[in-house]
Amino acid sequence: MKVAVLASGGKDSTFSLWISQQQYEVTSLITVLSEEDSMLYQHQSEQFAFAYAEATGFPLKIVRCLGPEEEIISLISILKTLEVEGFVIGGLLSEYQRTKFNIVGIEAGIPCYAPLWRKDQRMLLTEIVNHGFEFILCKVAAYGFKKADLAKKVDMAMVQRLAELAQKNGVSVGGEGGEYESLVTDAPFFTKRIVLEGIEVVFDNIRSTGKVIVRNVRTEKK
Repeated sequence: MKVAVLASGGKDSTFSLWISQQQYEVTSLITVLSEEDSMLYQHQSEQFAFAYAEATGFPLKIVRCLGPEEEIISLISILKTLEVEGFVIGGLLSEYQRTKFNIVGIEAGIPCYAPLWRKDQRMLLTEIVNHGFEFILCKVAAYGFKKADLAKKVDMAMVQRLAELAQKNGVSVGGEGGEYESLVTDAPFFTKRIVLEGIEVVFDNIRSTGKVIVRNVRTEKK
């Protein structure tokens, strides 16, 4: 079965892409770039999206939209132009996202697959780390996070920290509630490694919110 994978460049969509390669024929990646904050897609830079596609070796389709009103329509339109029999998302828990993407599938005439759906988030995060996926937290927005949590490689110590934040503050271990976003810089199936240059971390100690600003993104041989 030929499928397209919605790829934000984060851990969940990347792990879903890896799983999809073992089950389907992945023909392309789709990255949605919205000018406004989205409840469906992780905000991403065009520069990272192209570097990610180069690192994975898959063709990339960019979907640009002005805001939430256009997100569904734009995705349906691009899916109709592709010769695929389904599309894959990295959703974990959000019923809102699941419902919206099922609507997309119905309108596009193809099914939507979510290989990570409802999996235990701590076990899944542990699996992602243990399989050699390298990623950082690029954005945080929940009580308990520190500036030091941003921009460093996520390891088992960070998995433990996220589990503790979940127990103390109700943070979603997988970041499914918008508590954090991630960027994958390497994975077992990547043909190249993604290099983030000119990193700046901006953090608000009062609100426990912060983000990583990346000045340049490039790829290098592994």
